Amino acid sequence: MGKELSTSSVRSSNVEYQRLKEKIVPNLLFNQTLYEQALRKYVSSETLWLDAGCGHKILPSWRIDSELKLVANARFACGCDVDGNATQRHASLRYRVICDLAALPFKKGSFTLVTCNMVAEHLVNPRAVFAEFARVLQSDKGVVIIHTPYRWSYFAIISRLVPQVIKNYIGRHIDGRPAEDYYPVQYRCNTPRKLRRIFSCVGMQEMKVSMYASDASLQFLAKSRLGRLIVETELYLLRLSLRPRWSFLRLSICGIYKLKGQAMGLHTTSRGLHQC
Repeated sequence: MGKELSTSSVRSSNVEYQRLKEKIVPNLLFNQTLYEQALRKYVSSETLWLDAGCGHKILPSWRIDSELKLVANARFACGCDVDGNATQRHASLRYRVICDLAALPFKKGSFTLVTCNMVAEHLVNPRAVFAEFARVLQSDKGVVIIHTPYRWSYFAIISRLVPQVIKNYIGRHIDGRPAEDYYPVQYRCNTPRKLRRIFSCVGMQEMKVSMYASDASLQFLAKSRLGRLIVETELYLLRLSLRPRWSFLRLSICGIYKLKGQAMGLHTTSRGLHQC
């Protein structure tokens, strides 16, 4: 009975949230939808794909059909993560490796695509990890795609003040994330400038960087009168963030990077890393 009431309450919140969203900012897209759109441009029958920090899925749970198609489209796809429990129950990847992202067990030039979705914010040493991405990337056509929260977004700032139990509730009801999917955040590379600098240090250059808005993080409050007021305020803030001059209010960064010329050689030498 309690579970049924909880499910009914969540459904009511979702319905009310969608009504408010349609009224205030109907063109707002979930940031994982935008990431999926970016990802599709780089997955083809020639793609050798490594999803770094793969966890147990590539896309949100309700996008499993799209995830399976993406993986099937690639010539080869595998995932790696330090969390063995998550890796073992992956939704789509047949090939999975348990490892530290700063010590990938792959040969140089093994992949044409390395993705890292909502992982970089947890890295203690992002430079070491990105150096490994550069090492395993093919020099002529390889790219790295990083999708991670923006360090100075209102969401990132507020999340540091919110107790973990509330974060677990929000994640469970917005995108179906269980409590064990949450890891400590470090935010050591979570601005476009920091990402650009660190990738430059490991011999890579930025191709494109985008700032993504997303669905309201407090949408689960929409079932009450006070909650609707809070959600409306967030939606108006998100609508403002869609204007180019207010893009700094957006929630996440999606950066795409490629290797620089081989003559630079920074991604293969410890000396090059030390210079940064």
